[in-house]
Amino acid sequence: ALYQNIDVKPIIIPYMDRIRELTDETVTLNYFAKVDRYYASIDFIQLESSQSLKLSSKIGGRSPIHCTAAGKVRFLGYSDAMLQEQLENTPFDRYTDRTVTDRELFRKQLDEIRKKGYCIEKEEYLPGICSVAVPMFKYTGRVIYALSVHVPSLRASDERLQEIAEIMMDVLSSATTCPDFLFKGAPIPKL
Repeated sequence: ALYQNIDVKPIIIPYMDRIRELTDETVTLNYFAKVDRYYASIDFIQLESSQSLKLSSKIGGRSPIHCTAAGKVRFLGYSDAMLQEQLENTPFDRYTDRTVTDRELFRKQLDEIRKKGYCIEKEEYLPGICSVAVPMFKYTGRVIYALSVHVPSLRASDERLQEIAEIMMDVLSSATTCPDFLFKGAPIPKL
C-alpha cells in the first residue's frame, strides 16, 4: 500500500534523464501488471533519445516478460517456488529467431542476470533493438519496476551494451535521494 501512495515520477525522472544524457539512448521505466494468469511489462515513463534512429514505445504498451530485459529482471526477486509458478503460467512465445522459448535455458539466463545485477537482451523481442535493464526493488527484495535503455542493433556492440549497464548501475547506486526501495542496497535473493 505504501508504494501506491508514492508518485515515483519526480523521484526517478532525474536519474532517467542523467542516464539518457550519458547514453543518448531511449530510457524507459516499466512496471509489471498481471494479465490473465501471467505478468506483462508495462511502459510507464519514457525519455527518448535525441538520435534519429531510436525506439519509441507507447506509454501503457505491454511487452512479454520472458524475452525483454525489463521483463527478465522482474524474476530476480522471486523465491524458487514463485519462479516455478510464474514459469508454468508464462507463455514462452517466439517473437524473433533469438527469443528463448525453453524454460530451462531461461532459468540459466536468470542465474547470469542475478550474478551481474542487470540484464542485456539482444533482439529477443524486437528485431533491430537491444536492451539493458536493471531491477528496482521494494525493501522486501521484490522487483517493482525495471529501468531499461533501448539501443538500435547498429549501435549495440557487446562493449557498448556493457558500458550502458555500467552507466545505469553507477547513476542509480550513487544516487543520494533515490529511496532504498527503488535501487540502493536492495538484495537480489538467491534461489
